[in-house]
Amino acid sequence: MTTTVNSPSPLQTSDIFLHTWGPRTFDGILVIVEAPLSSSALHELRKLFAAAKLDLDQCTVSAIYPERTPYNDLSSCFHPTSEKRIPFRGAFPNDQLRAGIERVGFQLKALKPRLVIGCGDLPLWAFTDKGGVSSTAGYKLPNGAAKWRGSQIFTTVDLGNIPYLPVYSPEVVVRMYAWRHVVIHDLASRAKRYLHGTYSWHRQHRTINYWNPSHHEVLGCLNRWLDDAHLAPLELSVDIETWRRKALVCVGLADDKTELCIPFFYFDPQGNCIDYFTEEHEIEICLLLRQLLTHRNIRIIGQNYIYDFQFLSRLLRIHTPVSYDTMLMHHLLWPGTPKGLDYLASLYTDHYVYWKDESNDWDGGTLHTELWKYNCKDIRETYDIAQELKKQISTANMHEQWSFQLDQWQVAAEMMQRGIATDLNRLNTVRTEMTKLAEELEVWLLDIMPEDLRFTAAEGYWFQSPKQTMYIFYTVLGLPTVLHKKTKKPTANYESFATLKKRAPWLSQVFDKLEEYRSIGVFNSHFLSITLSPDKRLRCNFNVGGTETFRWSSSANAFGEGTNFQNIPKGDEK
Repeated sequence: MTTTVNSPSPLQTSDIFLHTWGPRTFDGILVIVEAPLSSSALHELRKLFAAAKLDLDQCTVSAIYPERTPYNDLSSCFHPTSEKRIPFRGAFPNDQLRAGIERVGFQLKALKPRLVIGCGDLPLWAFTDKGGVSSTAGYKLPNGAAKWRGSQIFTTVDLGNIPYLPVYSPEVVVRMYAWRHVVIHDLASRAKRYLHGTYSWHRQHRTINYWNPSHHEVLGCLNRWLDDAHLAPLELSVDIETWRRKALVCVGLADDKTELCIPFFYFDPQGNCIDYFTEEHEIEICLLLRQLLTHRNIRIIGQNYIYDFQFLSRLLRIHTPVSYDTMLMHHLLWPGTPKGLDYLASLYTDHYVYWKDESNDWDGGTLHTELWKYNCKDIRETYDIAQELKKQISTANMHEQWSFQLDQWQVAAEMMQRGIATDLNRLNTVRTEMTKLAEELEVWLLDIMPEDLRFTAAEGYWFQSPKQTMYIFYTVLGLPTVLHKKTKKPTANYESFATLKKRAPWLSQVFDKLEEYRSIGVFNSHFLSITLSPDKRLRCNFNVGGTETFRWSSSANAFGEGTNFQNIPKGDEK
């Protein structure tokens, strides 16, 4: 149904629809862009809407800023931070931008659209409470569209709490074509379904949530699931939250009807660690939890479950492998694309609102209840994502490939549990040799330098400071500046030494000594000073879904032990 617009005071109709195009009768969709679009971006926006079975010509499109910004740089819309103007939402918009925000705000109140589609950072920051601000080159500029895209959120209360869908700006999509399918998905799965009346913009609560359970509630859920597992296979999503990579804060479990967060401890306002359950109750819960998760009929669903597996295995002696890892399932279907839980939820769940920042406020502080609620959201999203991904794998006929991925996961888990024997005596000997060699190089590098250049202002060695090293090479010695291949800024990194040797062969010995000194530092930090497990074995994290090519990757494990064990030097490197 279309409506005729009555303009509110004080702006006139002509003012409200300045920098706006589309039909003068309104059918419910207001598309807000940051500034007038280039011809290529406008063409792309039409294609995006058409691919989602929406007609851009039936929407009202409004630009906030009246002019195209140079290279789509939003800093031209704001005053520098140093000018200390009157802030608006944490930034300092110029007069044209303020007028544009006011104008589009009146549009929202006048049109009362069924749905607002905001393209880019500027509309999200101006008309919702979700956008953020970051400091960039002396300006405070809006951000957040990449984080919140696809979320089913609302405009601010003063603008009527209108359903709002953030998407990437078409100007960005023209440059980042890989993001095109994401915008089409957001428009088709969120906007179109909602506008056709088959989809609610509000989340429909259909599950029971226990985020601060009593002892009896925990036992009730665990025993119910155990009874179900005795009768038939049971899928449970599992997710843990940890503190400083050494303590288990809580364990979350969910089936299709229930989310349960089992907290173990929290901190009071004075910083004291408080046990959530009594010792007897915690032991009872942990034993029942282990009995449940090691049951032959339990099918564990996780997201990057190799991390959770390490904590559950070491601290609770639960060695059950994963049956469905949402990160690996998505990686199998779409290698090379993001694999974070929030990104997966934006693609595979019915209702999505970005939530992953909600755990950032808990760092051992007093907001423990927010962490427990966050854990429940994680396990619910993980469970729902897995149900959709199972369908996707079946449709793609990739059961055999998925089985192979699970087999690899099992091998990686066993390697991580077993660890690698370490010759501690030899390790200490090599560490001593490297330390002695590094000290000899330090003396040599200091002796060749005049006293006024040997140390930095912070009294560090000149060769330990990239800034001081570049000052000596490029300013004092006047060598031609070498630029970094990516940043195009002056550099004195390892790659620059080959060029500098050709330009100044008389300094080759200095570059060789610097290269050797830096190599020793890398060798010490990556191999000789790595943290071993309590049993003095070397354990690393092996990720079977870490690379686009399906090559394994490795890193320090969940407890900060180990290292990247796939770049071991042979010992004969220069």
